[in-house]
Amino acid sequence: MTKTRTQDFGAMMREVLAAFSRQHRLEGDVFPRNKAALLAALRARGITLVIADFDGGGDDGQIERITVHANDAEIPMPAGDVEFAMVEGHPEEVTARTITLEMAVEHLCYDVLRLAQPGWENGDGAFGQVRFDVAAQMIVLGFNGRYTTSDFSQHTY
Repeated sequence: MTKTRTQDFGAMMREVLAAFSRQHRLEGDVFPRNKAALLAALRARGITLVIADFDGGGDDGQIERITVHANDAEIPMPAGDVEFAMVEGHPEEVTARTITLEMAVEHLCYDVLRLAQPGWENGDGAFGQVRFDVAAQMIVLGFNGRYTTSDFSQHTY
């Protein structure tokens, strides 16, 4: 008996879903390590708060603006690098990379969005902020999901 196209497609979809599941699990596994590395690097530079504004819709989304604070003063993003664990390749594996602080902030923002609100950029999208509270060792996602609604009624007389 030969395989049908449906069986081939089913096997392919199971493989794709398994790969997505592995990647999602690995991203969840490395997130605490990356969070700790970034917050330590920010603290070492006297940074108390980082705020990243994001916006997206129509299957596209991006970090719009990053502001950095040392106590009550807004300052430029300081120079410096941090070692991050990245999920790459197929099959997915974790590799260490040295990236800039700004890239690390962006990377963790996208990780937070992907872990908490997958598909945030699809359809009507979403906007909000990812706040890195260095003193509290906490990342807080403020999320505003957009949606279109309609209210149909029909009247026959």
